[in-house]
Amino acid sequence: PISIDGISKYITVNIGDIAFPAQDLTKPAPLTSLTPIVGAHDPPKLATHGCYFKGKMYYNCLEFKNLLQISARTPVGKIDTGLYANYIEVWEFIGKESSSINGLIEYQGQLIIFQDIETYVLTDDLNNNGEIRKLFHDLGCVKGGKAYITIAEKLFFGSRKGIYVFDGSSEPVLISDSISKDLEKISRIRYEYMRLSEDLQHKLLFVNFPLGKGCQRDEIVPTFVFHYAEGGKWTKI
Repeated sequence: PISIDGISKYITVNIGDIAFPAQDLTKPAPLTSLTPIVGAHDPPKLATHGCYFKGKMYYNCLEFKNLLQISARTPVGKIDTGLYANYIEVWEFIGKESSSINGLIEYQGQLIIFQDIETYVLTDDLNNNGEIRKLFHDLGCVKGGKAYITIAEKLFFGSRKGIYVFDGSSEPVLISDSISKDLEKISRIRYEYMRLSEDLQHKLLFVNFPLGKGCQRDEIVPTFVFHYAEGGKWTKI
């Protein structure tokens, strides 16, 4: 009770009208700390890369470069409407604070997490004893476009050192030696927007460099074509 003019009275407060503070994502968490989002009601922060893995969505984060966001599909409403929303249930800081997550892709039943200078792998759902391990030392993926793709059960990706292919068991192999001089002519900022795509019918891997923020529009950059079914021959168009 509270006292009003000397008279004790009870009042009712509607908890739903109180604005509770949002989960503070500025407090870093150590690797594989499994930090839950309180209440699991925060939507994912703005992202440029995402991957559906083991029934959940994994995102990078534009606000915190090395943050991995993990969300679950939650039904909207109390009745089965068939509508779902993604709410964050776990978040992880991966690697160094200065590193950024530049790509997420499922490969051979695991989630590959590309950073700019390193690469990690998530072995399984974090809630199912999954572990985050460093996969490649001193080898990552460029950040601007989608510079990674799986073709014929192999993972191709573009790094600052060139274009690599990984078969899941041995060390990644550099396949761009024959076009290295052409790649070196591309400005650093344009190079970061590398994008890989496939022509499945003709067994071709395309490597192009779309215009991105800060790129010079008058810079002429060819598209490189890798004939992966013909012994790895390169051409450019």
